Amino acid sequence: MSCCFEGENPNVRKSYWYTLLGGCARGVWSFSVLSGYLYVLSNGSNWSVGLAEGIQGGAQAFVAIFGGVLADSWRRDRVLGLAGIVGLIA
Repeated sequence: MSCCFEGENPNVRKSYWYTLLGGCARGVWSFSVLSGYLYVLSNGSNWSVGLAEGIQGGAQAFVAIFGGVLADSWRRDRVLGLAGIVGLIA
């Protein structure tokens, strides 16, 4: 894999790994795997799965609005830095 990154900035490699690992985590958390797992854990309760998915969607909408306001009022590098820190904490 080192042949792909020869002569590249070290941050490019870090960005690729962060994107790969973040995509895998997002796939488990946001898509069908989480819903199926919650369905099994709740003994087949669609209501519990719907409640959990609704809370997740509401949180995503809130953060998207907040992020949009920050992006409009702060410099891009500060918003991206804050997003990176929050992503690492989460």
